[in-house]
Amino acid sequence: SLLFCKLCYNVFEVIILNFTDRLKKFRNEKGLNQTELGDLIGVKKSYYSQIENNKKSPSRNFINSLVSISG
Repeated sequence: SLLFCKLCYNVFEVIILNFTDRLKKFRNEKGLNQTELGDLIGVKKSYYSQIENNKKSPSRNFINSLVSISG
């Protein structure tokens, strides 16, 4: 139903916003700018910025690379 779809979208939005907030916090805690963290995980600054600013969803490769450097 329409109500269920709206609820699912709201839950998804909260998850994504929480991810982008945590991503920015992680970057700041490491003392890195967007270019530096993007370089570490193998993406261009523009792509990284779009993810951190909730303009794009992170790819599986992005998340895997992020996990590998955060360990």
